[in-house]
Parts: sequence; structure tokens; C-alpha cells
Amino acid sequence: MTNSSSLPSYFRHIYDSIIRHVWEHETLSSDVTELTDWFESDGLDLIVDSWINDEMVVNLKTISKEIFRDAELMRERSVSVVSNADRFSYGLEQIKRCVESNDGYAVPSVHCIKLNGHNEQSVVIGYLLEIHGQEGSVPTFMGFYKSRADFLDFLRGQDYWPVSELHNIPESTILSLWNIE
Repeated sequence: MTNSSSLPSYFRHIYDSIIRHVWEHETLSSDVTELTDWFESDGLDLIVDSWINDEMVVNLKTISKEIFRDAELMRERSVSVVSNADRFSYGLEQIKRCVESNDGYAVPSVHCIKLNGHNEQSVVIGYLLEIHGQEGSVPTFMGFYKSRADFLDFLRGQDYWPVSELHNIPESTILSLWNIE
């Protein structure tokens, strides 16, 4: 995880504002976008360096649009009737297939930049880094969090599931994204 000591000092007032916002619910400084914009351009190397434990997440919404369909399942498995159990098992198979193919768009990497405050409080800035072919690495700012764990909880709630936890995806998550035709 990249630490705030790696950041230019002229952002200090901005990340102090972010820390107060996350921990004390104060209004964010209006110049926060200067920091997030800087990360997405000059600071991109710091985002890349902040890759935590090689963590990747599966963008279930992206996968579901293309793969979570009864017609796909029936064609691939040569069946004419589909149950929820079939949808769940097929969905898991397709998620694992997508991860194995290392699709940098549907399976972005997780990045946290830790900001340390003066009073022992810290926050993380959460980014996802997608690979868009010739365009290369594209960072997506996901917000400010008290911890890496809070960031991962937020991602799960947005249907980004950690690859290391694929065995824990609830059936209800896959079925809620399923395209029943």
C-alpha cells in the first residue's frame, strides 16, 4: 500500500481534509479533485505501486451483461430448461473462466493509497485499475475509506467481488444479476 509520505507535500492540506471528512464527517475541501486528478495523471505510478497483495476483483455487472443469460447457458450445456441451481453453477464457472483469461477490464486490480494524519488517524483512497487494450491502465477513483477492509466491503456492495473470495459469492448475488429471458 502506498503511503502519504510518497505524495507531494503541497497536497498535505487536502489529505488532512479527507481524513477529517472520513473520521469526523466534516465537509470535504473543494480542491480534493486536484489530488484525485493528480493520481490519474502524474501520480499514476503511485497507484500502480499501491497494488495490495495482488488483489483483483471481478466486475460482476460487466460479466452479467454478456454471460449471465439463460440462452447462453442453454446453448452451452445443451439443455432446454434452466433452474436457479443451474444459473448459479454456470455463473460461477463463467466468473472463474473470466478470471483465468485475465480480462483487465472485467477483472481490475485493487489499489489503496494510505493517507496518514497528524493524530494517528489514517484513511485510504481506493482505486480500481482496469486495462483497456492499447489505451493501457485506466484508474477509477472509488472513494475514501477508513481501511482497506472498508474499501473491499464497499466494492462487494457494488458487485465487485474479490478473486480471492470467489468461493464465497452468495447464490443471491449471481441470481440478482441474471438475465432471465
